[in-house]
Amino acid sequence: MTHFTKSFSLLCFVLFFLTGAAQTLQNVKTLDNSIYLSKQNNGFNMLIQAQPQAGNVQITTYVKVGTVYENDSVSGISYILQNILSDKIASYLRKNKSGISFQNTSLVAYTTTELSAFQLTTSPANYTTCLQLLHDSVFASRISETELKNKIEAVRKEIAEGNEDYKTQFQTKMIERLYRKDAKKQLLIGDTSGTYPFIDLEHVLAFYEKYYVPNNTLLNAMGNLEPSQFQSKAESIFKEVRKGEFDRELIAKVIDFKAMLYTTQFVVNAPIEQPQFEICWQFPGTRSNAKSSYYAFLLSAMFNDPNNFIQVKARKLGCKKLTAEFDASNFSGVLRVTIVPDKQKLFETYNFVVTELQRLDKTILNESMIKVGMLNFQKEYSNIKASKDYLKWITKYWVYDDETYFAQLKDSVFAVEDRRMRKFIIEYINQTPHVTGLLINETDRAELKVDSLLPDLDPSVNDYIFRYKQNITDLEGADNLNMQSRLLQWLTINPDLVLQVNGCSDEGEFGKTKDDSIRLFIDSIPTFEKIRKDLFKTGSLRPEMMRAMKIIKYLYDHGIAMERLKGTSMPFSSKTDEEAIENMKVTLTIDKLRKAVSLYEYHYGKGKDNYKK
Repeated sequence: MTHFTKSFSLLCFVLFFLTGAAQTLQNVKTLDNSIYLSKQNNGFNMLIQAQPQAGNVQITTYVKVGTVYENDSVSGISYILQNILSDKIASYLRKNKSGISFQNTSLVAYTTTELSAFQLTTSPANYTTCLQLLHDSVFASRISETELKNKIEAVRKEIAEGNEDYKTQFQTKMIERLYRKDAKKQLLIGDTSGTYPFIDLEHVLAFYEKYYVPNNTLLNAMGNLEPSQFQSKAESIFKEVRKGEFDRELIAKVIDFKAMLYTTQFVVNAPIEQPQFEICWQFPGTRSNAKSSYYAFLLSAMFNDPNNFIQVKARKLGCKKLTAEFDASNFSGVLRVTIVPDKQKLFETYNFVVTELQRLDKTILNESMIKVGMLNFQKEYSNIKASKDYLKWITKYWVYDDETYFAQLKDSVFAVEDRRMRKFIIEYINQTPHVTGLLINETDRAELKVDSLLPDLDPSVNDYIFRYKQNITDLEGADNLNMQSRLLQWLTINPDLVLQVNGCSDEGEFGKTKDDSIRLFIDSIPTFEKIRKDLFKTGSLRPEMMRAMKIIKYLYDHGIAMERLKGTSMPFSSKTDEEAIENMKVTLTIDKLRKAVSLYEYHYGKGKDNYKK
């Protein structure tokens, strides 16, 4: 062979090698030197991480659809559909076909508010079969009417069992108070009544066809595999899957959760030795306001520093646990503070922590504490990056073609400025309502008089109606007195609420009522000048006004500022005895001194273009 022939042959080999390498690495991006991101033409994305020391391969298919994508009529459809598809995977594994079964392959499937996941863990020799199983079950399934009906019945049973479980009760109540009318979008089972009137086969198939498509999917693979070989096999199996017709950016829009308006609290009985408080704030998500999420992650790390004075004082009070956690999703987030106090100092510890949380901007917020918080967060972040959950964290914050949020999170937290952090704490902690939930056993609940010190308060306070007997203006009966007590507690823990007390009466009642205590009360309050003139002119008040004034006086005597109280009165005429009874009442109108808007409007205004910018 001549020198030219040898050189030409060598050149051909090099070109062949380079061409093959280019083909292998086509559409591939390297993340953090260990994770490969492969983007296919049909929109299918893969994250591949080789771990040669691992014995198995873990493959997870994430479909970016959960309860936040549902409307009220099909609330719960994501959970039901995911369960139907995971049952198909389980059925295949039970049949022990193609070498995979529950003896050598495990299955984990679940739904969150924003995604549905199907995970198989198997030996390296079986991962190609598992890929085919995921393809056939997740993207090419046939769903029957019988399967749907059976699954709805199973979910109804699950709801009934959850109603008996204290943990489910607690989390459901917390979500309902945090998100109010939007709670269905945060409850995985959606409609807690279990009726599901519009979840029929037609709607399920339309939902399946819309969301279970490759350009709304992310496949993760990690373990004992060779990345290029895995990529090649996955491409071959999933290449024929139909690409969706939807606008991914539209699907990943900011979900307009309505901001909380009131601070509320509740108690749930639980068979536990130590009582436990959870205090939660509703926050925007990582995509609706990325900067706020950086502050929230940092705040959690600062609060968890064992050397800050809140932690030190809590330990002196015998507190067994005091932690903060920012549970962030793309569209919403929750800052959760957990307290396990000493039983004998239950409310002393709780009141101390709540008071300090309301003034964090004046206490732990300083340069040294921020630096310590950043270092603590760096440790947490490094532990996640080194764990097998790193791919899961990247996926959680993946929105259409942007995988950068979690990879850039540490640097973003380190870029937080003191002044911005202070503004964030004032807006989102000091001036924002929260929900307190308490888990406690029945014996401790009675002995510690929890119901009088922490009465159950929910948004129904706004709908209270006080009922009266004919010609009676004093509140009578346990129901009326309990509502009045809860109303006082409601106004006490919500200092930015104003109350209008609306007194009503029926024309069949006496036209005049007298009460010296109310007369002296009206005489002492400058804002009652108009009522005072009428009172001195006639020496009496109409029953509807007297009813309103007695509730206002009770609230004022127990510490509610008069600037937050006002009253109205209205007499009604009735045609029947039933109407007359209905007219003898007092209703309430509650409003905020500081109007709350939706998180979307708060951060971006009402126009969609503001979000894009």
